[in-house]
Amino acid sequence: ENYPGIRIRVIDETSSVVFLAVARGEADFGLTYIGTQEPDIEFSPIRQDPFVLACQRDHPLAKKRSVTWSEIAQYDDYMVLAQGSGNRTLIDNALANTVRPPQWFCEVQHVPALVSLIEAGLGIGVVPELALPKDRHRSLVSIPLTEPTVARTLGLIRRKDRPLSVAAQRFADILLSPAAPHVKPPTTRKRGRATQTK
Repeated sequence: ENYPGIRIRVIDETSSVVFLAVARGEADFGLTYIGTQEPDIEFSPIRQDPFVLACQRDHPLAKKRSVTWSEIAQYDDYMVLAQGSGNRTLIDNALANTVRPPQWFCEVQHVPALVSLIEAGLGIGVVPELALPKDRHRSLVSIPLTEPTVARTLGLIRRKDRPLSVAAQRFADILLSPAAPHVKPPTTRKRGRATQTK
């Protein structure tokens, strides 16, 4: 609204592809949760996105105020994200020295697919909170996880050696502004966003 002459190209891809688009200079910056340790990448955090248990409203765990990983392990309808995905790596690392992960019966590649299977009543799963609808859902509930809690940090990544154009810098400033809650966060679960301005 403030800059009607600026066009924005959004690349909606997995976080690893978003990272590569920024690293190769194909995008001005990216919105993702990976790249925090890369020496050539500047990572500016925007918000925390905790992982939650998602299940149907009639599931035995649905009425709990919080759920531990040990409680999830008592059920045989647990579904997970595939090994090698960024979200699965975060979860596996968080659970490595604490508890035995619940046994899964179904493994999927992307968060939207996992949410769809849960919504269809095939089981329960752990997903980023932002992957679920913000308002009350007709059939799904999200329950905070404890022992341990697991979260990812969503942020803006850019190459340290590549100055942003004036338009891209203004857009980045808006996204990083503390007054930016009106900017809707990405709703593409495992996926990230890379942005190129023209």
